[in-house]
Amino acid sequence: MSKTSFSILIYSLCLALPAYAVDDANAIFGTRNSNYTSNSNSAQTLPSELLRPFKNDQFVDTALLAEQDNGNYLEFDFNEMRDVNGRDEIPVKKALNKFVEISEQTNAKDLTLNFPAANFATAQATITAAQVGTTRNAKFAVVFIHGAGGSKELGVNDWTFGGNFNRLKNLTLKNQGVYFSPTVTFDMNGIQGTAEIIKHIKHESPNSKIILACGSAGSFICWNLLTTTQQAKNITSLVILGGAFAPDAPTLNAIVKNQTTIILSHGTNDRVLNWREMEKAYNEI
Repeated sequence: MSKTSFSILIYSLCLALPAYAVDDANAIFGTRNSNYTSNSNSAQTLPSELLRPFKNDQFVDTALLAEQDNGNYLEFDFNEMRDVNGRDEIPVKKALNKFVEISEQTNAKDLTLNFPAANFATAQATITAAQVGTTRNAKFAVVFIHGAGGSKELGVNDWTFGGNFNRLKNLTLKNQGVYFSPTVTFDMNGIQGTAEIIKHIKHESPNSKIILACGSAGSFICWNLLTTTQQAKNITSLVILGGAFAPDAPTLNAIVKNQTTIILSHGTNDRVLNWREMEKAYNEI
């Protein structure tokens, strides 16, 4: 996979949006090292671009069903009981303790940023994000954008989605990264507010790589951020999780030419958003 890439991950028979974890770092950061496999929590000497694993023995058990285009099109098995529900002590609400690791470092604090309102209804708008980790001198940052009806609390809930968000926080922290989960509105203020978070990260850590992960309707924020704001150039990787839509081919090509790695992830049994739209976007580019 080259520095700039466009990939699609399809989860067969997925009944819900796959919860996001920064696990396949070779894809996320736009690099690939075929000689490295991550299957334990033990300390290893890793290529500088790759993340040290966290609870891989508990989470990484997904079969690769199909592969095309030199690994850029991947189809994975998804089993709802194994991958989400079976990890819960209380269905939907609380994961089993073995899947979660909570420390003082994983606790979130709020970051609030002010910026000129886009709709001129008020002179100033604000965005508030839950932040885990320290921004200054972070090697990378993950910004998770929720879908409709969500909030910043969704992305930092340690116990839902089988503990996936807790794993994401720990993967980020243990690899000298910082994690943000903002509450967004689905309008220009939401787009500009997210851009302000990117700007804040780059001010504190100029050399950090930034991964923008967008769930469902959150893809509205992320695609628009990459096509309408000056912060597009600072996005290393874009991860679309069950995306609501994708731009046309010329827009996608422009994003890729801007050196942004794009990963599309979608379940084939999504009853709300058709995964074929993401596949169409992949094929067009």
